[in-house]
Amino acid sequence: MTNSVCPAPLLHGEPIELVQSFVYLGRLVTFDKDRRGELRRRIGLAWASFNKYRAFLTSRRTPMQMKRKLFNSVVLPNFLYAS
Repeated sequence: MTNSVCPAPLLHGEPIELVQSFVYLGRLVTFDKDRRGELRRRIGLAWASFNKYRAFLTSRRTPMQMKRKLFNSVVLPNFLYAS
Protein backbone atom coordinates (compact mmCIF):
# COMPACT_ATOMS: atom_id res chain seq x y z
CA MET A 1 0.00 0.00 0.00
CA THR A 2 1.40 3.37 -0.92
CA ASN A 3 0.18 6.95 -0.97
CA SER A 4 1.94 7.80 -4.26
CA VAL A 5 2.72 6.10 -7.55
CA CYS A 6 5.62 3.69 -7.09
CA PRO A 7 7.23 2.22 -10.21
CA ALA A 8 8.27 -1.20 -8.84
CA PRO A 9 8.90 -1.38 -5.10
CA LEU A 10 11.52 -3.95 -4.20
CA LEU A 11 12.65 -5.43 -0.91
CA HIS A 12 15.90 -7.39 -1.10
CA GLY A 13 15.35 -7.76 -4.84
CA GLU A 14 11.86 -9.23 -4.43
CA PRO A 15 8.82 -7.28 -5.69
CA ILE A 16 6.41 -6.09 -3.02
CA GLU A 17 2.73 -6.70 -3.60
CA LEU A 18 0.68 -3.50 -3.86
CA VAL A 19 -2.68 -3.75 -2.08
CA GLN A 20 -5.64 -1.45 -1.49
CA SER A 21 -6.07 -2.46 2.15
CA PHE A 22 -4.57 -4.74 4.80
CA VAL A 23 -5.05 -5.72 8.44
CA TYR A 24 -2.45 -4.33 10.84
CA LEU A 25 -2.67 -5.02 14.60
CA GLY A 26 -6.26 -6.17 14.18
CA ARG A 27 -7.42 -3.07 12.33
CA LEU A 28 -8.23 -2.68 8.64
CA VAL A 29 -5.92 -0.07 7.11
CA THR A 30 -7.09 1.52 3.88
CA PHE A 31 -7.03 4.86 2.07
CA ASP A 32 -10.77 4.61 1.48
CA LYS A 33 -12.57 7.24 3.58
CA ASP A 34 -15.61 4.98 3.87
CA ARG A 35 -15.30 3.08 7.19
CA ARG A 36 -18.04 0.56 6.39
CA GLY A 37 -15.49 -2.11 5.47
CA GLU A 38 -13.92 -2.04 8.93
CA LEU A 39 -17.34 -2.02 10.57
CA ARG A 40 -18.53 -5.02 8.52
CA ARG A 41 -15.30 -6.83 9.37
CA ARG A 42 -15.71 -6.15 13.12
CA ILE A 43 -19.34 -7.29 13.07
CA GLY A 44 -18.29 -10.47 11.26
CA LEU A 45 -15.59 -11.17 13.84
CA ALA A 46 -18.05 -10.63 16.69
CA TRP A 47 -20.53 -13.04 15.08
CA ALA A 48 -17.77 -15.58 14.53
CA SER A 49 -16.81 -15.50 18.20
CA PHE A 50 -20.49 -15.68 19.20
CA ASN A 51 -21.05 -18.68 16.93
CA LYS A 52 -18.03 -20.42 18.44
CA TYR A 53 -19.86 -20.42 21.81
CA ARG A 54 -23.41 -20.58 20.44
CA ALA A 55 -24.30 -23.85 22.20
CA PHE A 56 -23.21 -22.42 25.56
CA LEU A 57 -24.87 -19.02 25.04
CA THR A 58 -28.19 -20.41 23.83
CA SER A 59 -28.49 -23.19 26.39
CA ARG A 60 -31.39 -22.84 28.80
CA ARG A 61 -29.45 -24.65 31.52
CA THR A 62 -26.60 -22.15 31.62
CA PRO A 63 -27.14 -19.34 34.15
CA MET A 64 -27.56 -15.89 32.62
CA GLN A 65 -24.69 -14.54 34.73
CA MET A 66 -22.24 -16.99 33.10
CA LYS A 67 -23.57 -16.15 29.63
CA ARG A 68 -23.14 -12.45 30.34
CA LYS A 69 -19.55 -12.95 31.55
CA LEU A 70 -18.63 -14.93 28.44
CA PHE A 71 -20.29 -12.42 26.11
CA ASN A 72 -18.62 -9.45 27.81
CA SER A 73 -15.18 -11.08 27.86
CA VAL A 74 -15.13 -12.69 24.38
CA VAL A 75 -17.73 -11.36 21.95
CA LEU A 76 -17.85 -7.68 22.91
CA PRO A 77 -14.07 -7.10 22.79
CA ASN A 78 -13.97 -8.62 19.28
CA PHE A 79 -16.53 -6.07 18.18
CA LEU A 80 -15.13 -3.04 19.98
CA TYR A 81 -11.37 -3.59 19.47
CA ALA A 82 -9.64 -0.45 18.14
CA SER A 83 -12.82 1.61 18.10
